[in-house]
Amino acid sequence: MKKLLFVFIFALCLVPTKTLAADTGWTITSFNSDANIQTDGTVLFKETIAVDFESAKHGIYREIPYIYRNSDKTTYTKVDIQSVLIDQQGEQFTSSKNGDYVELKIGNPNQTITGKHTYDLTYVVTGILLGYADYDELYWNVTGNQWAVPIEHATASVTLPLDGMVQSSCYVGAAGSTESCTKNETSSGKVTFSSTKVLNPEEQLTYAVAFIKEMVPLLTVSSDNQTHSDSFYAAMIGTFLLVLIIGPAMLVRKWWKNGRDRKLIKTANSQIESSVGLFEHETIAPEFAPPLNLRPAEMNAVLTERTKPAGIAATIVDLAARGYLTITDQPKTNIFSRVNFVMTKTDKVPSDLSEYEKYLYDQLFLGRNEISTNELSRKFVTQTLEINKLIMNKVTTDQYFTGNPDVVRRRYLIWGIVLACLSPFLVYFTIFIGPEFVNAVAYGLAAGLTIFGAFMAIFAYAMPAKTALGHETANKILGYKMFIGSTEKYRAKFMENNNIFIDVLPYAIVFGLTDKLAKACAEMGIEPNNPTWYRSSTAFNMMAFSTSMNSFSTSMNAAAAPSGSGSGGGGFSGGGFGGGGGGSW
Repeated sequence: MKKLLFVFIFALCLVPTKTLAADTGWTITSFNSDANIQTDGTVLFKETIAVDFESAKHGIYREIPYIYRNSDKTTYTKVDIQSVLIDQQGEQFTSSKNGDYVELKIGNPNQTITGKHTYDLTYVVTGILLGYADYDELYWNVTGNQWAVPIEHATASVTLPLDGMVQSSCYVGAAGSTESCTKNETSSGKVTFSSTKVLNPEEQLTYAVAFIKEMVPLLTVSSDNQTHSDSFYAAMIGTFLLVLIIGPAMLVRKWWKNGRDRKLIKTANSQIESSVGLFEHETIAPEFAPPLNLRPAEMNAVLTERTKPAGIAATIVDLAARGYLTITDQPKTNIFSRVNFVMTKTDKVPSDLSEYEKYLYDQLFLGRNEISTNELSRKFVTQTLEINKLIMNKVTTDQYFTGNPDVVRRRYLIWGIVLACLSPFLVYFTIFIGPEFVNAVAYGLAAGLTIFGAFMAIFAYAMPAKTALGHETANKILGYKMFIGSTEKYRAKFMENNNIFIDVLPYAIVFGLTDKLAKACAEMGIEPNNPTWYRSSTAFNMMAFSTSMNSFSTSMNAAAAPSGSGSGGGGFSGGGFGGGGGGSW
């Protein structure tokens, strides 16, 4: 279920907020638009939309763009609704601004209708006539491409106030199509257009009509005339700021209370547990043995609050050092091949292993006595995830954490992704509500929750907290890491045990200090005995052995990590002004 939830959330993140909602049970039998260019430079549109409601509907809604954006310019226009009729009778409707669109929601919310009906919309648009060197032009997308049902037949006409048409053209199809439609210039002052086919969803009819210059004034609309009311922006910005103040404040408060590591403060007669200070500095003392006999993968989990691929390799080397298996390196067959390592099971019975070690051991030697890194199946990725889960379960059960770090992170991460991806849909759903104040609150809420969701997803990695035992142990682990990484400084300890290199090797692997450790030991003249669990075709050499162990770790990481691949790779339909679309409700 968790995997399905992640897939569902990821899929929702890929869906654009402006999309065609499921809209069935009706058809558009015809769509006609008559444009009359007025002497004052405005354009009067009369749209006739014939529909057939096969199932009960309240009516339709029509979206008409009034703001047009491209990469280098934003153009504002003005849309004034004159009248809305159904079957030649007045009809109830609401008009509101939704993003860059003027939306007409037509119909009675308390009544549904069926069958064939005709809607007549009349509106005036200002600011859509453009001037060029030799002519002026009306470039208009008649139907728009945001209808979820086909338009069986689309027609349009343009009438000029005077004779003086220069040229005209029309296009039909998806955005960018140059397929022509049928046109008929009935006079030098009027032209009609007709689609040559059914317009499927996301297809449209577009025309461009050029006429002599200075026939009518070319009007422009400033953004000030098209912005929402002051109360709209006050509500939107207020909601946005409220979310960004309250949301992070609550999250930081949650972290302050539950997300900080705990520590013990010793008094004369008792110990008091408290949170670690925000900028508190603690002195780290060197440790010369693994704290609390922690295994390499457990040590890494306590220190970093997560697992990593090197932990698997370190665990295998640790199991080998404890006598459960041997590791044999096989020379590369050519310069392009990877070093291959063969892991062979010994006769020692794995009776004292923790749950994750036993699971790893069983998966390596499932029905076999040996396995090579080259033979490890990609299915081992699944086993790796389970091993990591068992490691985190163990360190949580051993009370190093107040809660399983993976579970804590995942909980906040999922909520962050849900908020960031789903909150924009609030804006889409408010188109069915209408009032400007509701839209303003939805815009502010969506923007605020999107940012807050991203903040929560990032903040998720700070939410796991160590117990007092976990915090004290993490400091000791840092001390042990200091010891391994500063070999020359602690020369005496290494001289006491000539074989210490082999003892600390699994921990050096998980800390990424193998090469540094080997180099320091070589410079001090420490040459450990050839480990009985490691077999090579060449004489034992500490530096070569270190290189082999790094190669082994890399090979195991490659076997455990999933692979993936990615790649990216005149006029036209949908150009000019106009467009939009609509639907039923």
